Amino acid sequence: MFSSIVKVITGWVRLRGSTDDTMIGNSGDSLKVNITNNIPTVTELYSGYSPDPTSYDTGNTGPLNEDASGNLIIRGNQISDEGSFRDDFSGTTLSTTLTGTVIFTNNSNIITGSGTAFTTQAYSGKYIKKATDADSLYVEIDYIISDTSLVLVSNYTGTTASVTGVGSKWLPSNTGGTSYTVGSSILNLISSTANGNVQSIQTNGDYLPFTLQMYASISQRIANQTAKLGFCDNIASPTKQAQFVFDGTVNTTVNARTSFSSQATDIQETTITLPNNSNTSTYHLYSIEVGPNIISFYIDGILMVQHTIHIPGPYDIMHIMAVISNTAAVASTTFSFDYVYFANWDRIQIDNDFKGEPITVQVTPSTTSTGANSVGRTELSNLAIAGYAFTTIVNTINSNSTETNLLLISNPSNAIRTVYISTSVLGVDPTSPNWVKFYAYVSPTVTSNGTINPITNLKAGVTNVSTASVYTSPVTSSRGTIISVLPVGNSNQSGATAPISLDPYLILSPGQSILIAAIAKGNNTPVVLNINWFES
Repeated sequence: MFSSIVKVITGWVRLRGSTDDTMIGNSGDSLKVNITNNIPTVTELYSGYSPDPTSYDTGNTGPLNEDASGNLIIRGNQISDEGSFRDDFSGTTLSTTLTGTVIFTNNSNIITGSGTAFTTQAYSGKYIKKATDADSLYVEIDYIISDTSLVLVSNYTGTTASVTGVGSKWLPSNTGGTSYTVGSSILNLISSTANGNVQSIQTNGDYLPFTLQMYASISQRIANQTAKLGFCDNIASPTKQAQFVFDGTVNTTVNARTSFSSQATDIQETTITLPNNSNTSTYHLYSIEVGPNIISFYIDGILMVQHTIHIPGPYDIMHIMAVISNTAAVASTTFSFDYVYFANWDRIQIDNDFKGEPITVQVTPSTTSTGANSVGRTELSNLAIAGYAFTTIVNTINSNSTETNLLLISNPSNAIRTVYISTSVLGVDPTSPNWVKFYAYVSPTVTSNGTINPITNLKAGVTNVSTASVYTSPVTSSRGTIISVLPVGNSNQSGATAPISLDPYLILSPGQSILIAAIAKGNNTPVVLNINWFES
């Protein structure tokens, strides 16, 4: 009887077993070793790279090498993703026809074929059925044995036959009504009018971390109907989830929902207003980043909300899905998708999750400020940069004896990072004959934040890249302590732009804010502000 002990220590693997001729592992394993007289001799070679699920066993072999101590010497790639994909929904159906004749056997998990090409047309995680079967008879493929043989995850429940087969990345499901259409690079999930109708698609995901992008629209928002897109462990009754939820009749909002279990106390939900006064009937890019301790929701590249309280665990497996369902008889609605992108980041981490031991980055400011004008500033020597971003506003102000509040940048009191405002460009439209004097204040007393202003994240793909909140037209009872004054333009000079004096950095610790205000020479004076910062 063969037994094996596998150790992974600084890049080598040691296998120890008996002296009989035995193959380690089963078909579909990533490593198979023949043991002859207790010496490993060959392994299988594959057609592509290990993260790609379409890579298959070529049937060829290569030598295995040992060092002087009998340790197996391995040269391998470092896998940074596994199972990632993009689907533009080309063609007119979710399925593809398989070559040759596929032999399905009732109540068996083995499928064979004649003239088939399973190694190139099928892969682990794909779904397979007869071309004439209903979608409910799709079965997931476990692994491929050869061009003419594969193994299913569960037994095939249809009738025995030798027929044309089809495969699909997606598992569609329909309960009581219209199904879906594919055409012009668009997938449409079309709900029926019946009470209880559920129309969905899903495909296999993995355990986190991973990201998802879906470019989607929903034709209408009506009562007694809910649409969702994102991740979950079970469409019918999710316990682990990270989803955008489209419910209710307001088409300018969407809910971000995460959960650790199905209990109400383990669900976290935030209502989001879509950016730029848009609504859900037009296409938007909905993105979800799922990390081990934070889930970030983006719309059109703008970070909308992050959840940290009730989220799935680090090894909870969730699947990619989209669903629309009715809880009463309602009008038919179309849930449309232009493309889906999934990236499974089984990454080698080079950053640091420990806040008490950050990665050191040397930052050299141009000067060091001292004295009264250095309020809220410091020289930085060692800084762990966690993210960097900017915000821009364009506004029109009128002549007034006092300043007009333009922009409030706030670092929330519960933030875990400090905001370092590095450069700020304030200007007047070059076509304007008026000048503007800008003022910067710290620690204003705010009675109303104003309107949320979008933040552009420059460090894409990193969670929690902006801890700050930005608002336009805030209301204050006191503007706080003035730290800078900048005139732009004068009686002999029309509009211009200039950097405000915030040398070397203006620092916003958690709970602190900066207010930008201005006075204009004349009415209807167009102004522009661009504020850049990074965080640690």
